[in-house]
Amino acid sequence: MQLAIWDTAPMSKKNQSEETLPFEASITKLQSIIELIEKDSTALEESLELFEEGVNLTRQVQKALSEAEQKVSKLTEVDNALLSEDFVEQDD
Repeated sequence: MQLAIWDTAPMSKKNQSEETLPFEASITKLQSIIELIEKDSTALEESLELFEEGVNLTRQVQKALSEAEQKVSKLTEVDNALLSEDFVEQDD
């Protein structure tokens, strides 16, 4: 069974290094990979390929989050002093 939006076949090693998905697409793809790995019907070799792809996507996501955090830090600089504030979600 294939998921409707994303091709869940493992990417070749060439495609893994060349393709960088947008953040939200990477998260969706990771969720698809997890679902496939958790299925009892997924072969061991395919599971390992999916796991490798998942690790690569996780690294991309972590890099994107780090870059976003750095950008936010730069945007909150005032008079060469960094204002570091914890994000607090407001309750409605």
